[in-house]
Amino acid sequence: MVGEILKKYKRTFAQIFLPREVVEKICKECGVLDSFRACEGFWKKIEASGLYFGDNLLFEVGKIFSSLKPFSYRRIVVPLMEGDAKKALVVGGSIYVGDYVKIAYLRRRYAPQEVKLAKYIIEYADEIRPYVRRSIREDFSELCELARKLRFSPPHIEISRKGDFRVWDVGRKIITAWKCDEFLLESFTYSASFILVMRKSGKVLKYILPADTKFMLRDVLSPIEHYDVLQEMFKEYYDKLSDTVENNSRILREMREVAAPYILSENI
Repeated sequence: MVGEILKKYKRTFAQIFLPREVVEKICKECGVLDSFRACEGFWKKIEASGLYFGDNLLFEVGKIFSSLKPFSYRRIVVPLMEGDAKKALVVGGSIYVGDYVKIAYLRRRYAPQEVKLAKYIIEYADEIRPYVRRSIREDFSELCELARKLRFSPPHIEISRKGDFRVWDVGRKIITAWKCDEFLLESFTYSASFILVMRKSGKVLKYILPADTKFMLRDVLSPIEHYDVLQEMFKEYYDKLSDTVENNSRILREMREVAAPYILSENI
């Protein structure tokens, strides 16, 4: 039945972009509309959680620290040894690290954006602390301690379902079904990938599907008959991720509370 329905939309699958109403129409005819919508809902939550990791999180941390500027009214150069390289840490209107000769002798100045600023402060907090203005030193120290509690990389998560699954090849002239042995949802650095695992003649073949559930439907191998399984997997993935998201969200709130007087004074 599913194969016959998909064959009706053979020309539609050739389009680069499938309108949402078409996606929902196909899912409805296949009896999977509710589970498709549930998958989409969980996937949006997983995508939104990316705001609490990586450069997105560093940007927010950098904005908070920027509200304390200037960190010092004088330009203070602190020598640093990193392996065989001599570098310089500068504490002044901003905070940055660079080549010692360029900074100390050529007096090069830099204005790092929020992401780099956050990286410098988190890495060199102990070296920076004695040189910031006395009036902000206590709050700066508290913000550094909080920032170091943040988890910038999401936890590695792997969700697997093994079984006798059927996926549909909708990318060829003839729409055909393939046997799939495993669905695998795995995190990679700041994103997640949904992988189909197939075994043929002793070989393990892995096919990575686009994470967006709308594209999954019309991709070369579509798991349209198993959105109920995907729904369980996405929920389990999000539940495991949400603890870290909530922890980072709480720490960000605490940091904004500490920096609130400086943020308010910026807006006056």
